[in-house]
Amino acid sequence: MLSIENMMSTGTFGLQGVNFMQIVSPQAIIYGVSEVVIIGVLILINGNAGALKASKRLLGGKAERVEGSLENSRWMEEQERNELFPRTQFSKLGELKKDGIPLFAVYNSKKKDMDINIISPAHGIIIGATGSGKTTTFVNPVVQILGRAKAGSSMICTDPKGELFQLHSKLLTEHGYKCMVLDLRDPYSSFRWNPLGSIYDTYQEYVNKGENILEHLDSIDDYPELKLVHDRERFSDGEVWYEWEGEAYAVRIDLINKARIEKQKLFDECYEDLNDLISVICPIENEKDPVWEKGARSIIMATALAMLEDSEDPRLEMTKDKFCFYNINKAISNSEDEFAALKDYFEGRSKLSKAVGLSRQVLSAADQTLSSYMSIAFDKLSMFNDEGLCALTSATDIKPEEFADRPTALFLKIPDEKDTRHALAAVFILCIYKALIKVASAREDLSLPRNVFFLLDEFGNMPKIDKFDKMITVGRSRKIWFEMIVQSFAQLKNVYGETVADIVKGNCGIKLFIGSNDIPTCEEFSKMCGNMTVRTQSVSSGLKDKSGNINVSSQTQVRPLIYPSELTRLNNAKSTGNSIVVTFNNFPLMTKFTPSYKCPLYEIGQMDLTDVRANVFFGDDVFYDLDERNYIILDENKEGEEDGEGDVGEVGEEQEAFDGEVQDIEGAEDAEAAGYIEDDRE
Repeated sequence: MLSIENMMSTGTFGLQGVNFMQIVSPQAIIYGVSEVVIIGVLILINGNAGALKASKRLLGGKAERVEGSLENSRWMEEQERNELFPRTQFSKLGELKKDGIPLFAVYNSKKKDMDINIISPAHGIIIGATGSGKTTTFVNPVVQILGRAKAGSSMICTDPKGELFQLHSKLLTEHGYKCMVLDLRDPYSSFRWNPLGSIYDTYQEYVNKGENILEHLDSIDDYPELKLVHDRERFSDGEVWYEWEGEAYAVRIDLINKARIEKQKLFDECYEDLNDLISVICPIENEKDPVWEKGARSIIMATALAMLEDSEDPRLEMTKDKFCFYNINKAISNSEDEFAALKDYFEGRSKLSKAVGLSRQVLSAADQTLSSYMSIAFDKLSMFNDEGLCALTSATDIKPEEFADRPTALFLKIPDEKDTRHALAAVFILCIYKALIKVASAREDLSLPRNVFFLLDEFGNMPKIDKFDKMITVGRSRKIWFEMIVQSFAQLKNVYGETVADIVKGNCGIKLFIGSNDIPTCEEFSKMCGNMTVRTQSVSSGLKDKSGNINVSSQTQVRPLIYPSELTRLNNAKSTGNSIVVTFNNFPLMTKFTPSYKCPLYEIGQMDLTDVRANVFFGDDVFYDLDERNYIILDENKEGEEDGEGDVGEVGEEQEAFDGEVQDIEGAEDAEAAGYIEDDRE
């Protein structure tokens, strides 16, 4: 038997193997107290189990959308989408007489077809950052769908990577399109286009206006097809009357005034087109101190106008082939003897010459100031030192009227690594637009016979196009549509300024978001989608309340339909082709496009380019020598003055020459002359 002493000494108290000292140790006491606290908390929680479950249920659910007086946007439903935007299938596009921009295009693997919803033509702005899939999500489907539709809309596509032409030109050619490529990356294998060609044609029309005036002495009744400008009573038998452009005039001065007005309109059109073109070549980038860039623009403009004036003098041989930026660049870059040749080039012209007036603003400046003006002009025209671009711009294979007459597609390849050539792309867009407006204005309904879509990828990387806000406003009624793809709204604002950017966005009936990490852009697009009103609930329960009562309260609040942070995650590696579309007067649409690389229906391939000959450029064939012109005009004039012949070489007196032409119509005073004119008509 163990005595008390033995038990105490061994630390054993009645049970063998139980160590009393361990039980009463500080560590054991702490563990024991902790267990008691945990058990107590569990009992309390168990008493309020209902509250715990209710709270968990509310936190895990979605906020309940409610109707009310607050803002209440929502996503467009599928039925609404099909009602608002006509639904068709890819296989039926050949029957589609009215096309537009697809807002939904998803491939159905079971039907081996594609469901498509198309919105009527409208201007659009597409937000797609680099790597967001904008080409495969939007551009490729649009080209494939437009190219297959029976409507046969024409399209002009900027192609920064050169892949659009390779992917779609074969399909378009097979479906009756005339397909062209303007290749700024490889200009020797491109269709050609002289941006100054149409301006030259307009100027020649201006020069020749009034040359076909016919004088008559015979009876007006013999010409029933003519429109009488004056009352019939004023066309007396035996009295002189005049015929011009399908109209008959009894009063000579009225004819002269009408002809002068029409002539001035042509000059104004020519001047405006040239000014707009040069404004893109030489934009005002320094808004705080624009004087230098304005001076550079003035001397480029003056040189171009002077060359147009030279085209009136046959001795100077300023032909359409020579009126190009190659020669303008050569003229301005000749800095020998402090630009002596260029200064002389503006001598011997009419006192009313606009070329002279513009040149004086620059050439009369002090030497250092003149050098600053000219250095900027050199820089803006430096791209035309590239003979490849000179070959591309030396003639014109592209006829703008073809975009209206037949389905036509042009791909504008722009090297993204050569910023200087972006300006030429912007010039082309401006010139094609103006030419299409002219075609539309000549039609009775003032619109084109088919839609023309400008699909402008990387629009934000192009130089500013002056008056683009006016272009997008006027284009709508002419069936000219701009689909601008930018990386962010900030990019558009950076190029065009806040005011013009807002006007452009406001005129876009389609705003499509693919992806962007630009937070202000995501915030703005989130606001476009609107807010929705939701009901939220809060639950409370006291820990001391053993009855398990739960207090539930609810309230309504407004939240964005989609948060900006959600827009940044719209597309990812697991889910692609997602887009959100905002259109006029409709709820926003959460939509989807099957990426082009996942759609087996799209026909991919490049057209045969054997017909596109290699462009060869020989500068000697088109070079316009200012020294030779100066000799003909200035030296021969000087010799003529010494011989008493006067200033025979002066050019630019267009109005005086025109007045002389009009006065010549008084020369026929007898029936024989009238008979001669009549024979000439036949």
